[in-house]
Amino acid sequence: MKDVKSSSFLEHHVPNATLKSYIVECREDYNLLYREVREKLNIPINISIVPNGVLEPTRRIYSEEKMRSLKQNHGVVGYLDETFVAPDAVTQAIINAANVGCVLVGTSDTQKSIDKKNLLMHLSKKENGAPMGYCIFSSDGRDRAYRYTGSVSRYSGKVNISIDEINAAKNLAPGAPQKQKDDATNLLKEINEEIDELEPKIAENYKRYSEHQSEGKALQTSFNNASQRMKSFNDQNRKVATARQKLADEKINASKDYAVELTHHKSQLKKNIKNTTINLDLALKKHDELMNATFDLAAIKLADEVLRTEAQKAQDYYDEKRVQISQHEGRVQELDRAFTAVRNNVKALKQVADREAPMVEPLKSQLEDLPDTQDEIDAMKEEYVAKVNGISDNPGVIRDYERRKKEIQDEQENLAQLAEEQDLKKRELIDTMKPWETRLINTVNKVDALFSNYMKELGFCGNVKLFTGMQESSNDNENAPLNFKDWGIQLLVQFRTVGEVSILSAQVHSGGERSVSTIMYLMALQDMMISPFRCVDEINQGLDERNERLVFRRIVHNSTRLPMEGKSANDHSGQYFLITPKLLPNLTDMENENVTILFIFNGPFNFNQHLDWQVDDFVLKKRRLTSSSTASFSQSQSLSQS
Repeated sequence: MKDVKSSSFLEHHVPNATLKSYIVECREDYNLLYREVREKLNIPINISIVPNGVLEPTRRIYSEEKMRSLKQNHGVVGYLDETFVAPDAVTQAIINAANVGCVLVGTSDTQKSIDKKNLLMHLSKKENGAPMGYCIFSSDGRDRAYRYTGSVSRYSGKVNISIDEINAAKNLAPGAPQKQKDDATNLLKEINEEIDELEPKIAENYKRYSEHQSEGKALQTSFNNASQRMKSFNDQNRKVATARQKLADEKINASKDYAVELTHHKSQLKKNIKNTTINLDLALKKHDELMNATFDLAAIKLADEVLRTEAQKAQDYYDEKRVQISQHEGRVQELDRAFTAVRNNVKALKQVADREAPMVEPLKSQLEDLPDTQDEIDAMKEEYVAKVNGISDNPGVIRDYERRKKEIQDEQENLAQLAEEQDLKKRELIDTMKPWETRLINTVNKVDALFSNYMKELGFCGNVKLFTGMQESSNDNENAPLNFKDWGIQLLVQFRTVGEVSILSAQVHSGGERSVSTIMYLMALQDMMISPFRCVDEINQGLDERNERLVFRRIVHNSTRLPMEGKSANDHSGQYFLITPKLLPNLTDMENENVTILFIFNGPFNFNQHLDWQVDDFVLKKRRLTSSSTASFSQSQSLSQS
């Protein structure tokens, strides 16, 4: 792999079964491997065949001119099959399984083009303007990467977009991160420098060790000599014992002639014993000195290792704290300068405002009602002057004023009566609404619990919330939300760990995410009501392989569940029709005995009229074929016996 990002892209795009499969070049190798491993050893394996191990020419979906534009203007690096090196057979197997020769690999500039330059719309069109599917990887420069996949709907002809967040590679990742390697290299460099500093001490200690070793060798020689002398001493003891035995034997026949010789031998023997004892003590002393020197050298080496380790830890801790302190000091100074500037600006503006227009009651409220421009003030002045000049004594106006005043009073009385009736109706509505709202909240809570569990099984977060059109801050009847047209159900979902829980909408979530949330919500509602049958159309389209398998499993589980014990036979899930042009292979839930597959055929070989479908005719023809085959078999048996 060229880099770590490419490893993550390839591992996310290529199916795990393909990455862990065996590659063979012919059918004979396939049969041999299957027989020896799968049948004899009973080990499940995946095998892919690449004829003769030849890498076929890759057909690109973009022209060279368009690819050059993508690289220059949008940061596209190339195709996914250009990011790794493998044997031809392996490369061809990956291309056959995941079509990596048509997948684009981008950078952080590519992500910017997707966000700001509408790059996905550019990729979804052929050079002749027709829609086309695409797949591109990009990163945001902060250790996060995404895969954008566009697929053309066979019905609407529009391009549906699905977005997947890319996790770090596990199987194809390098042995260790590059940062860890760099840190290890720097640490090794520092250790080598410390070793260079300690080499004179080590040489000195080694010199002392050599001296001690030389002394040890000398002591060993002395010890050997002492041992030899001890051996001689033992021999002398044996000889003395022999001589004593002989002396005892000869005592009877001893005479005065042997007294002088006996004295000489005794003195010589004592002298030899004394010399041997002295040499033995000297050898033991030298041996003890050699052992003590060896112990001292070992202790010095151990102490050097411990001190080296402690010094390295202390240096690393010091460097880390020094960097943190420097960063904090810079941040504190920056915030202090910003705070001082803002505070001075606020003081200056406050002084100007107090000096130019002091806010004093009641002029404050009147000032707020006046226009902001001089032209508007002049116009208001002229209007008031005209009204003053136009005032005259008109009795008709006074009578009209009295009449209107009485009408206003009558309308106010009617309004008060209507307000009382409204309050009465409102109280009746609230009394009627409370038990209904309680049942509704309980139902929503049950649906919320099921929806949360279903989304959790998929690795996502989800909640169902009752929206009443206003934020309820108290239980006062005056604040109860009575505008039922604003009520509704909100689905709160979260598909990424770095994101936040948000309301499900087409502006935020992809088509696949909306499909997953919708079908899980329908599954939660399915347990709350009884229906003879349900039908959904292409609910699995736009989903990735993992989510489609989990969604199908949930549909099968909820739709084939038997009535609970103690409940009536009508308490069942009903029939569930899933209309889809395509399903994933190897769906284990298809093995459920309550799942039935209905194929709808259309073509020139179908029946022209529905009346042509006659089951009785089919059974009669089958019986005739069976009878004719039985008669032929009996006749052949008779001929063979004859």
